[in-house]
Amino acid sequence: MNIMDVRLRQPSVADAERLGRMHYASWRDAYASFLPAEFWGEDTERRWISSWVAGLKSPQPGTTTLIALHDGEILGFEAHDATAPPASSSSASGISTP
Repeated sequence: MNIMDVRLRQPSVADAERLGRMHYASWRDAYASFLPAEFWGEDTERRWISSWVAGLKSPQPGTTTLIALHDGEILGFEAHDATAPPASSSSASGISTP
């Protein structure tokens, strides 16, 4: 994949399910050994998706979210609060690989 083929854009509510699944999968892959197996069930994935739906329907003021796509597949996301002071600005990203 050529980096020039990756597209960045703001997500819409229509992206929420794919974002939730990707975000859940990246956390599961990274943190499965730290949390009990029961944590990683379908209910958790549904809550992740619901969180993305809610966040995209009613974004927090000052928060900017971008998604990276290649051939329509969401590769990851970046979110930040532009109103936070630089020293305490937070960022979150998710990466999913096939």
